Amino acid sequence: MTELRVKINVPESLIRHVDEPDRFAVEAELLSQPEKRFSLEYREHVTEPDEVAQTYEVDFAIVDHEQSGARPGMTASVSISLIDAVEHGALLIPVDALDKDSGGDFRVWVYRADERRVEPRQVVVGEIHGETVPVLAGLQQGERIVAAGSHLLAEDVRVRPMEESL
Repeated sequence: MTELRVKINVPESLIRHVDEPDRFAVEAELLSQPEKRFSLEYREHVTEPDEVAQTYEVDFAIVDHEQSGARPGMTASVSISLIDAVEHGALLIPVDALDKDSGGDFRVWVYRADERRVEPRQVVVGEIHGETVPVLAGLQQGERIVAAGSHLLAEDVRVRPMEESL
């Protein structure tokens, strides 16, 4: 056995980042050995999504499978994080600002001051760190977003920023 692989399913909204493997650190831990993490390297992915789940299968190789304790058929939990998220220009937002659309993709609600309304914006996020999460794509520096109660909003709802309410 020269290489062991771990397969995961990636949603459509994130598959476009598969060609940037150097931006991500991918680790796994076996369910039989929690807290013992080992590195994975990208190998390949399928180019057609699953017909039902609309996800793409991505294969990773276990970097040092002899040290990992992994054997064929074992179950692993995979963790993917952006390397140097802040240095790559990711914006950190409160976790409570995230909402999901009907397709299950993450979005935030952007405040349009000229009309005093909000509009949804799909975003790609990194790994949650405490109370914040890095936004990797979909939001620009300086844009104002709804930080709480986003699950109660709908497009073009009129809102008033908190500092105006006080």
